[in-house]
Order: sequence, then structure tokens, then C-alpha cells
Amino acid sequence: MNPEVRQTETAMERWSDRILKVWLVACVLGFAVVSLRWPLVGDVTYLHYAIFLMHHGMVPYRQIADMNLPGAYMLEGAVMASLGAGAIGWRVYDFILMAIAAVSMLSILRPYGRLAGVFAACLFAMVHAQDGEIMSGERDFAVAVFLLAAIALVFQSFRRVGCPYGFIFGFGVLLSAAVCVKPTVAPLALGLAIWVGLVLHRRSERVKPEAAAALAGLLLPVCATIVFLVRHHATLGFAEALRGLIPYHASLAHKSVGFLIGHSVAPLAVLSIVWVFAIVLNRHNITMDPERIALLICAIGGLVSYLLQTKGFAYQRYPFLAFLLVLMAADFVRLARIREAVRIVGIAGLLAGAIFCTIFFVRTLRFDRGAPAQPLLRDLRELGVADGQVQCMDTSGSCIDNLYAGRIVQSTGFLYDCYMLDGTNPVALGLRRRFWDAMERNTPRLIVVTNSVCYDPVPSFDKYGRWPEFSEFLAAHYTLEKTSGIQEPVRHWSRAVTPFAYRIYVRR
Repeated sequence: MNPEVRQTETAMERWSDRILKVWLVACVLGFAVVSLRWPLVGDVTYLHYAIFLMHHGMVPYRQIADMNLPGAYMLEGAVMASLGAGAIGWRVYDFILMAIAAVSMLSILRPYGRLAGVFAACLFAMVHAQDGEIMSGERDFAVAVFLLAAIALVFQSFRRVGCPYGFIFGFGVLLSAAVCVKPTVAPLALGLAIWVGLVLHRRSERVKPEAAAALAGLLLPVCATIVFLVRHHATLGFAEALRGLIPYHASLAHKSVGFLIGHSVAPLAVLSIVWVFAIVLNRHNITMDPERIALLICAIGGLVSYLLQTKGFAYQRYPFLAFLLVLMAADFVRLARIREAVRIVGIAGLLAGAIFCTIFFVRTLRFDRGAPAQPLLRDLRELGVADGQVQCMDTSGSCIDNLYAGRIVQSTGFLYDCYMLDGTNPVALGLRRRFWDAMERNTPRLIVVTNSVCYDPVPSFDKYGRWPEFSEFLAAHYTLEKTSGIQEPVRHWSRAVTPFAYRIYVRR
């Protein structure tokens, strides 16, 4: 090739790389601007409210009936204490997670150039963005970021002479923290731990110091979990939840394997097809070095975590998509640098990623950015509700959202009626007994019932046909005070949804 032509092409590549990176970063910055005022909605309000109840004396697992693990409580509590308990603090937390993910991906993909890291980081952020406001700061997103940071640290350790113990220790801390928040990533963590041990053994026969550092890191979050449970007098309650509520929650609303597989790459399905072509065309240049093996372990482990949860929620695929994007970025950039006709597939993959980033950004412009209407909170205030005087009977109908927005303490620690509706299940029957005991100790003046039905898309106030004792209790002791009117649809994710209706009952 003519040297002048080669030099011109190289200069053109540099400019195209810069334009692509600027475009990807611009999409993320645009998302950051439009999402700064996103409201606090979705699962986060339930965990925030559980911690709010803990601050008012309720004991997790023993009084607060919840399926989340202590790691989720500790993480959420730390964010609320450091960044604030409102929507702005949660947005800052979400941005911090995205920044850590970006730095980690840039570090992991350093051998492939900055473009690869920017591509993976921006596309991961925008996949999260297009999932909507209700996915903000989800536990699986935090877990994915922990895992990315863990891999970045251990790669840095192995790329340096002497294998610094601090990096190995940090790897252990982050890996264990991820499992303490979401135990479904335990197979991934085990695979990575074995991989680290094999690499250390291959590098040196003296692996005891490194192994000790990794073990110390792994034990730190476990010890913190034990301290949390002991401090809150929740050890026995957590043990009971491990035998009852947590596996019962895991048994509900299973999706088919076909559904799960199809939705695992849903936002990046086209890009995944291009990636498969890239692998086939570039298979002779792909070597199974230790780093690629680690990334494959993480991607497969992330997919296993998603499948184990069986519910197919969008946020549950984040650990899988994070490492899938890292592998895609590495392969697209490698193929795009080859001086052959097949490079067009690598270039197509990079351009497709930029197009998807743009599409995802446009989707974020459609979300409602203002604080949601809260007619229930207004009604409760008009009725003069005080702490301990109201009980939500709800699953996802925003009753807890309203109580948290008004900083109103509920009469009991039962956040969901979902797990008490099956009169044939021993866990549900046990929860009912605990619920009645709590209601007897602190009988509420108001009961709010929503038409949100446990894992059922069809709303209905007839859900207590499966729990006739509650219907009889309500009819005998309470009077219907108000039924909500027609509410405007809201768009906090991919589609507009009409808020669930509610009824307020007042004790006679």
C-alpha cells in the first residue's frame, strides 16, 4: 500500500474515532441533563420506605416483611445517609454508578484502545437510561457495577509487576458485596474466584499472600452483614425469611425459558447478531487469553443470574449486558482495525451502537420528568392521618410511594399484600398470622386498598376473594370513605400506564 494512502487512512480513522466517541458521550450527557429531575418511583421507594421504618424503630425481617437481603439494605441506607433520602440524591447515586462502570470498562478494555471503553460504557449507560425512571439505581445495576469494578481491579493487578495486594483485596470486597446484594450472582462469583486462583497459581507458586488478601476482601461484606443483623436484632427474623419469604418470592411469576432467553438481549438484539458475525469473521484473531476467559465467565454468569431469577424484569439482565457489551466492544474494535474487507462488520457494529445510543436517548425524552401526582397523599392529609394510623394493602399501586413522600409511618411493617393472598401456601398463611398479630398491636384508623394484584397485569379490587378473613374484617370494622377518581396515564418507562386505583377505609 502507498504510504501516503496509509497515512491518510490512519488520519481518517483517528477523526472517525473522535467523532464516534464525541457522539456517544454526547448522548450520555444529554441523558444526564434530561434525567436530573427524574422522580423517585419504582422499587426504590419500597427499600427507602423500609429503611425509613427502621429509623422509626421497626426491625427488618421480624417486623418489616421483606424479601431483600441485608446487602440491599446496607447499600440503600448508605446512599440515603450520604446523598440524601430524596429523588436528587438517588439521581446522583445513579450517575455515580454509571461513572464507576465507565472507568471500569475503560480500564478493562485499555488494550483495545479508548474507543472500545467509551463504546461499552456509553451503550451500557444508555441501555439503563432507556429502561426508564423505575429502573434507576436498581440493585442489579449496582451489582453489575460492582462486578465491573472487581474485574477492572484484578486485571490491573495482573497487568502490573508484583500483583499489588490492594487490588486483590478490593476485588474480593466487590465480589462478595455483589453476592450480598443479589445471591443469584454467586455462580459468577465462584467462577471468578476459581479463575483468579488458577491465574495466581500459574503466575507464581507463592499464592498464599494474594489468596489471603482476596479471602479478607471476601469476608469483609459478610462480616458487615452479620454486624447489621446483630445490631438490628434481626438475626432470627432473617433466618426465618431465608426459609420462608425469600424462597416463596423466588417461586412466584416464573417466565418460560424461551421468554427469558429472548428478552435477555432485547434492547441489543440487532447488535448481538452483528457481534456473532464479527466473531465468526474474526475467529482466527481471537485468542482465549486469561482476560477474555474472565469476561466470558462474567457474561455467562450474568446470564445465569438473569435466568435464575425467572421473572424476566429488565433490570435483572444488567450483569449480563454489562459484560456482553465489553466483549462486543473488544471484538468490534479489533475487527475494525483489520486491513481487510471484513473490517466492515466491525465498523457496522460500532456505528450500530452509536445509532442505538441515539435511539435510547430519544426514548428518554418521552418519560415524565415531573413529580408524579399524589392524590392519595392529599386525601390522607385531608383525613388528618398521623404516624401509625394507616395501613397499605398494596403490591405496586403507589400506596407506599405516597406514604414515603409524606414521611408517614405505617401501622405495621407489611409493605406488600402480594405474599398473603395464597391461602394454600404455608408461607402465606404464616405471614397472615404475623399480619393479624401486628394489626392487633396497632390497629390502624385508615386502611388503603389498591387494585394492584400480585404479578397479575389485570387490576382488581376482588383480589381478597382469596383471603376472605381480610374482607370480613374490613366489612365488620371499617367504612369506605373514598374511592380514587380517574387518573392521568404516566410514562416512567417504555409505555404509558394508568396509575392503580385505591379505596380508603375509615375505622368505625
